[in-house]
Amino acid sequence: MSTLPSAEAVRLAPGRSTDLPAVMTIMTTAFEPQYGEGWTRSQCAGILPMSGVSLMLAHENGHLPPIGFSLYRTVADEAELLLLAVAPDHQGNGIGRLLLDVLNAGRRARVPIRRGVEPP
Repeated sequence: MSTLPSAEAVRLAPGRSTDLPAVMTIMTTAFEPQYGEGWTRSQCAGILPMSGVSLMLAHENGHLPPIGFSLYRTVADEAELLLLAVAPDHQGNGIGRLLLDVLNAGRRARVPIRRGVEPP
């Protein structure tokens, strides 16, 4: 049975475009290519400089490389989760939930969240 990582075990920190190689490593291992859910490096690099876009990284014990990430954007009163991925050997330990909780907590502090799912 897996346990949720403690705050001491996983550190969350904002990411930058210089973190894209590590993000791409997680993405290529976490997303099955046949479903087309993962983004390309150029897609990630293109959206990161846009206003309201944020990258959050999860590090095990504060060490590099990251073991998960979330990419999201905020516009007016909406927060949109663009991508969230955790390295396969760290999945099932609550890291994705930690990344999502940071987004939710930050948004609650500013404006209400509208949740939605894009149609296929």
